[in-house]
Amino acid sequence: MRVRKPSTEANRPRPRPRKRRLRARQLMQPLLRRLLVETPGTYHHSLMVGNLAERAAEAIGADPLVTRVAAYYHDVGKLSNPLAFIENQAGGENIHDQLEPETSAQILKQHVADGIDTAYAAKLPKALIAYIPQHHGTAIMSYFYARAKERAAEPYGGLLTAAGEKAAAAVDERRFRHAGPKPQTREAALIMLADGVEASVRSLAARDEPAIRAMVGRIIDERISDGQFDECDLTLRDLERIRNAFVEQLLGMYHTRIAYPQNTVVELESRRVAAAGGGGSSGSGSVGGGSGGVGGGPGLVGGPSDSGGGETPAS
Repeated sequence: MRVRKPSTEANRPRPRPRKRRLRARQLMQPLLRRLLVETPGTYHHSLMVGNLAERAAEAIGADPLVTRVAAYYHDVGKLSNPLAFIENQAGGENIHDQLEPETSAQILKQHVADGIDTAYAAKLPKALIAYIPQHHGTAIMSYFYARAKERAAEPYGGLLTAAGEKAAAAVDERRFRHAGPKPQTREAALIMLADGVEASVRSLAARDEPAIRAMVGRIIDERISDGQFDECDLTLRDLERIRNAFVEQLLGMYHTRIAYPQNTVVELESRRVAAAGGGGSSGSGSVGGGSGGVGGGPGLVGGPSDSGGGETPAS
């Protein structure tokens, strides 16, 4: 007869990695809750990256669950310095306007190291933590690199002079590259692409299909030419499917809203009441009314963002 061993912490079965990932997927996990409260812009960005990356994973036969969960946590390092990243500045002053480009680059690099430390402290699975440095790979922070070259050339008459061009060429590109490693799996590559695409498309003034398709193509082509996918097994067919999946998902996210007839009725009624001196019982916050209403104007998805070389300064 088999004797059941008493249940203790030592002999209790350890949770399988996939079950741990499923638990990490829950949006009310403590670390994700911190993202929501302390860095709401980064939280929203991470959800959008998860949506994009999961859709692309399904398109190429990668693991959608791993991809989405890893995307949720890829930017947890921004908790250490939220206002250094434009999505958390809420339209306020951008601190990078007052900093040297190299200093800004170091701040952006640091969020990767901080993310690894934060993830370990939260006891995330090591398999998920590995995606944090890979989501930037060894990519160059082109916005700050370009600014550094411009500043180096300024004393010599700018980039159009021979002396200015020589001074710009002396700027060390390595100081503006992330430490890596490059993506080691298709899932990591998808998060890298979704991260760049989401931030860049959010910065577009017009988000129609031609603009979105052009930006998605630009981000993918830049990462290819920079060799970021040299260490994972993405194929050209995969990249084409990823491109189409991103475009379809983004068009769904940024679709044009229909001007429902009742919205016009509410707006006219609010104007009539205001004209009669009755106060504005149905102002801009009414259903479908002004920019704050349900189905209202632009700006409900994403926010203003600076662009530069296929990335935002704070991405």
